[in-house]
Amino acid sequence: MAYFAVIRFATPGRLLQLGFVILAMSATKELPDFFSRNGLDQHDLTQCLDFVKARYPEHLYNVRSVLHQGGCSYSVLLEPRGNVDTPSTRIVQYRLQKHAVPLNLAIKASLICAPLAPRTRELGWLDIGHGQSVQGLEMSCIMGVRYNELKPRRPTLDTLTLTRLHTSIRSISDFFAMQWRAGERYQTILTGCTGFVGSSMLSRLESLARLLLTDKLRHSARRALAQIKEGALDVLPVVLTHGDLIPSNIHVSAKSWRVEGYVDWAEAEQLPFGLCLYGLEHLLGYTEKEGRTPRFAYYSQAEILRATFWNELEKEVPEVRSNDVRTAIGVARAAGLLLWHGFAFDDGKLDRVVNAVDDAEELELLEAHLGLRTSLSRHDSILDQHRSC
Repeated sequence: MAYFAVIRFATPGRLLQLGFVILAMSATKELPDFFSRNGLDQHDLTQCLDFVKARYPEHLYNVRSVLHQGGCSYSVLLEPRGNVDTPSTRIVQYRLQKHAVPLNLAIKASLICAPLAPRTRELGWLDIGHGQSVQGLEMSCIMGVRYNELKPRRPTLDTLTLTRLHTSIRSISDFFAMQWRAGERYQTILTGCTGFVGSSMLSRLESLARLLLTDKLRHSARRALAQIKEGALDVLPVVLTHGDLIPSNIHVSAKSWRVEGYVDWAEAEQLPFGLCLYGLEHLLGYTEKEGRTPRFAYYSQAEILRATFWNELEKEVPEVRSNDVRTAIGVARAAGLLLWHGFAFDDGKLDRVVNAVDDAEELELLEAHLGLRTSLSRHDSILDQHRSC
């Protein structure tokens, strides 16, 4: 049996509030989604919990299953018991091998972005049933609440909400400035991009240029591909890039909405600065449903918020004022949007170009964020065209 609880941890000047489901460690009949989704069973869950208890004495810690689980992991919260002299609250996370965190990049993130990225160490690999193994990680807790829990979903923001969102935008801008300062320079930028996405960037854009569903989307991919081949990105640094900069991975203060940290660095890579600017777009609007049709709507104050981002970034990184650099960032932004929303995430695989049947929301985000909708109506959308066939 499980039940919901909320706890608060006080630290100097900060408050951490986490919701979680308390599990009976020995006899719960409720198998977390991570296990059922991956063909694992109760015995595998027991092995994972025993793995934790063997490393963290039960008389020092309570072990709880975190309520908000990631799509590719299972996490438990280790809460110190009473006033014992133990390390702070931390998280232990399990990931299948195909979704393993690149430990060197997770450590680099915690150094470059401290205290905005969790301190991470690998506990080892645990062999479980069905010929599979899971990566065990220990992570420090990131303060705050997930931004998607606070995200406003209305066309116009009231004064208080707008003020708070300006605070989030400034924090995001500081994060990008932090990336820039820690970046590395290469004569040809793609030589510094050796990760999964970076090493295949050109071939992926070529696929999008052939297979995306509208002329406008294919043209956007062809244009980005040509500009990158011509060296448009070479004025930018290669930076440690968060691979999934979406609202659920951004933790903010519940009161001020200042960003407290970024979680889930499993898809981090060394990529050209600006490729994860799709994350900014997610703060400038929201996705709503018209019946079964997803539609991304920008806030009426979106351009004011966007201006705040660039003004703050220019203060921190004066090079961004250069026309060449701003043009290059625009190319990187377009490429990032295409790469992140143009390929479906099929259980970690990123090799299928999105289509109107299975990936309506991704196509909607592409159209909206690339500025390809010619009006606020949906008559020009690939989704409506598909339904009318």
